[in-house]
Amino acid sequence: MVADAAQHKSTDYELKAAIHNQGPNDKLFSSPLQVYEAVQPLSSKIGLCMDIGHTFRMQEDLLAARPALQRAFQRSRFRSR
Repeated sequence: MVADAAQHKSTDYELKAAIHNQGPNDKLFSSPLQVYEAVQPLSSKIGLCMDIGHTFRMQEDLLAARPALQRAFQRSRFRSR
C-alpha cells in the first residue's frame, strides 16, 4: 500500500511525507478523508497534503472533519491556471 511504503521510506531517511488527494476520479485517494483513514494508524511523520481544488470538487464538509484531519494535516496545495 502507498501509505505503508511512505512510512517505510520516512523511517529509513528521517523524512516527513504527505499523501496528496487526487479528486473524484481517483479510486485510491480521491478525498482528504480517505488519505486520513490511510495514514491514521501510521507514524505522525506521514500526513495529508490537501489539494484545495480537488477537495472542493468532492463537495465534502471538511470543516466538520477538521478536528480529526488536523493530526495528519501537513500542507495544502493551491494551483492557479
